[in-house]
Formats: sequence, structure tokens, C-alpha cells
Amino acid sequence: MRLLRPTTALIFALFCLVTHQAFAQSLDALAKERKSINATLTQHKERTEYLRDRIARAKEDVAAADAALEKQEAKLSEAIGKAEENPGDSTARAATHASIRYNRTEAKTERMQERLDSAKNELTSIQAHEIELNKRLAEITIEEARIAESQRKPKPAPAVAIPSPKPDAAPAPVVEAQTTAPELTQPASWPTPTEESTADAAFAKQTINALLAKPAGTAPLNNVKLNHNRGRATESLDYIGGKLFKLTLKLEAGMWGFKIYNDTFWVSIPKDKADQDFTLIYDVNSKATLHVFRTSLLN
Repeated sequence: MRLLRPTTALIFALFCLVTHQAFAQSLDALAKERKSINATLTQHKERTEYLRDRIARAKEDVAAADAALEKQEAKLSEAIGKAEENPGDSTARAATHASIRYNRTEAKTERMQERLDSAKNELTSIQAHEIELNKRLAEITIEEARIAESQRKPKPAPAVAIPSPKPDAAPAPVVEAQTTAPELTQPASWPTPTEESTADAAFAKQTINALLAKPAGTAPLNNVKLNHNRGRATESLDYIGGKLFKLTLKLEAGMWGFKIYNDTFWVSIPKDKADQDFTLIYDVNSKATLHVFRTSLLN
């Protein structure tokens, strides 16, 4: 096998090729992130239109419920007054019935107000998320421009050093010439509802199985609860170790807002993956993050 000394020009060419591949991967990653953000913004827009209509209707319902409650309050006051003036079975029974009707109307008023407040809170959360996403889009544009500018800049020609001969110098080591640049690979991470690579699915499966195979230990947080924008139920997350908490939910298509403590995490579920079980991993190893992916990837 013939061995060749790598020239400075060859090393420089390989460096340029690797750099070009890194730029290409960075641009691809930014393009994917931009696509994901735009899809999320589209779903936020649809949800915002729905919420504004819901808020308008909820305000009407609250106003009607408040008016009905005022009437029941007047009737209750009248019934109690009659029972006090003319004590007896009939007046006491009338006061009791008036009290029951008032309590039912009051409960309905509270439900109407809760629906209104819930819709307003969700709309506020979406608007805050839209601000974050638009800010990130601006950052992506700047990053893309920086990479494009780096690619346009002329590369300096490599300097060729000519060594002076030395009679007693040991022969220079020889290495096999490298003809191809090393392939750059992205590290595996958690899968998402829209990105489900084989490597990411394997990463999730191995991480979770390794933690479940041993005692979880002491949780860094107590009583971790999750609420979402599609119901009033509260879900508890189980600690599995490694500063990870786990929960499984069946999710419909569309935008979901999951709230844990004071953080809201927005996740988009594609239509072709709707009505399936999804695993939610609350990760507090650094900044709190919520990973959401199909449970079937763990099988």
C-alpha cells in the first residue's frame, strides 16, 4: 500500500469541505426550526380566532348568569322574609326551594366565569408564546445571514512551508492520504411529534428503560402537576429518575398548551398522529423542558 504525506493544500481542502458541511447542516437545522415555528404560529392563529369567539360568547353567558342570579337572590330574600313573618311549613318549604334555586344559579354563574377566565388565560399565554416565536424567527434570519456571509468570504490561500534540508534529520513520518472528509452526524435527542428519527426513538427508549430498571431515588421536585388548555383536569407526573418525570396521555390533533408550575409548553400534534398515546417527559436537568412523543416509539 502506497503511503503519501498529506500536503498543506490537501489538509486545507479537507478543512474547507468539513466547514462547508457544517454550514450546510446548520442551515438545514435552521430551516427545519423555521418551518416548525411557522406551523406553530399558524395553529396559534387558528386557536386565537376560536378563543376570541369563545370569549365573546362566554361574556354573554356570564352576563345572563349574573342577571339570573340577581333574580334568584331577590326571590330568596322575599321567601326568607315571608318565612320570618309567617313561620310555617309552606313558607319554610318555599324558602328552602328558593335557596336551592339560588345555589344552582350561583354554581352556574361560577362555571361560566371559570370558562371565561380559562379562555382569557389561554389567549394571554398564546400571545406571549407568539412573541417568543417571532423573536426566534428574527434570530434565525440573523444566523442564516451570518452563515451566508461566512460562505461568501474568500478563503485565504494556504501557506506552503518549504523545510530546509538537514543531513542528520530523521525521516518525516508518512501517513496514508485521506481522500474523504469525515461525515458529520447530529447527536441523538428526544423525538417530537413531527421529528421521529430512528436514532432519536432509540435514544428515548434506552434512556427511559435504563431509568426504569433501577430505583428512581429522591425526586428533585415534589408533587409535579400538569394542566392543559383542553380541560380542567390535573394530571400527576411520576418521577423515573435522572431528573425526569413521566406521564402518558391520549392527544387529539392541534395545538396543546401544557402548564407545569409557572411554565407553559406548546406542542403541535399532527392530524396523522392524532388520538394516540403520547409520552410526556418533564426534564429538569437544566432549564425545565417538556419532551412529547408517541408512546409507540418506545415499543
